[in-house]
Amino acid sequence: MKSFITICTLLLFNIGAPLFAQDAVPPISPLEPEAKQPEAMVDELVLVDMGAPQVIELLETLTGKIILRRQDIAAAKINFNSRGPLTNS
Repeated sequence: MKSFITICTLLLFNIGAPLFAQDAVPPISPLEPEAKQPEAMVDELVLVDMGAPQVIELLETLTGKIILRRQDIAAAKINFNSRGPLTNS
């Protein structure tokens, strides 16, 4: 009698089998905005003792993308020489 009750319970509540067949859902990936002109050339880029916030603003301008900043960015002086033209991307 116990096995009959157990079988009825399993069948009634559909235990041990999925309730609904589900299709595989692809993972959601964040959309990245496209650069307006990714192959546009920028002349030689030389940064001398530029602060981190200014460099981030320059990168946003060049790429056309938003950069999320931390509130506690260290005061640093950044030096960079591209030694030739660069693309926007």
